[in-house]
Amino acid sequence: MTYSKEFKQQAIKLSDEIGTKKACEQLGLTYFTLGDWRKKENRKRIMTVNPGGLPPSIYRERFEAQFSVA
Repeated sequence: MTYSKEFKQQAIKLSDEIGTKKACEQLGLTYFTLGDWRKKENRKRIMTVNPGGLPPSIYRERFEAQFSVA
């Protein structure tokens, strides 16, 4: 079955509010399906914040160095 982008976004939002398991039960989705959508969304969010795809420890180090108060 194919789901619209809007449905996926609403499903992710609902799972943020009530948890993935409950959202799956309410929407008739498998845990794997919604979990996969969440994982892809999280990757998009990370790439928006960290567009270079640096490992989190290096990104955090550079970010902190840029904004540290000497």
